[in-house]
Amino acid sequence: MTDTATPADRYRRIAARFTALVNAVPADSWSNSSPCEGWTALDVLHHVVTTEADFLGRMPFAPGALPDGNPLEAPSLIGGWTTVRDHVQRSLDTPDEAEHEYSGYFGPTTFAATTDQFYAFDLVVHAWDIATAAGLAEYQAIDPTEIARHHVDFADLGATMRQPGLLGPELPPPDDADEQARFLAYLGRCEPAEAVAARRTQG
Repeated sequence: MTDTATPADRYRRIAARFTALVNAVPADSWSNSSPCEGWTALDVLHHVVTTEADFLGRMPFAPGALPDGNPLEAPSLIGGWTTVRDHVQRSLDTPDEAEHEYSGYFGPTTFAATTDQFYAFDLVVHAWDIATAAGLAEYQAIDPTEIARHHVDFADLGATMRQPGLLGPELPPPDDADEQARFLAYLGRCEPAEAVAARRTQG
């Protein structure tokens, strides 16, 4: 399954779903443990906000009102997310900014390419982390086009993505795993068997 959307349109779609998720998380669920070891659902949101803000801040066209640190409080972080999201989207929709070239971790690249390959991926996977922590089953299914796209991207990067702070060790998927469960196992996450069974029943 091929996704032919532009980086700007793809980010718009993924970010809209991530926004709907964070707005749906009950206030008392932000302190729940997430699939990211040692992190709560709120810690995951904090990671998303601060990493995207840091990325924007390294660009010459960075706006002046980016979230800085953000206290670990859900309302502040949700507001920080919408601020960062809107700035990223504006830059992706602005050709000169989207195609701004710089030297990235993996070599020469552009703002749009990095956002599309890494920060959009973060939104996809961390949406699953937050939804799982909060018990929001309707947000736990991952778009099959995103699974296919990112599985190929990271297979090309190989062991580089297994460095500390990036992906954890790959886990063996269960014998009856579907594509989403296999993708999550590749990323070092173990999806509950009941979630896989429920998805298979719905399909």
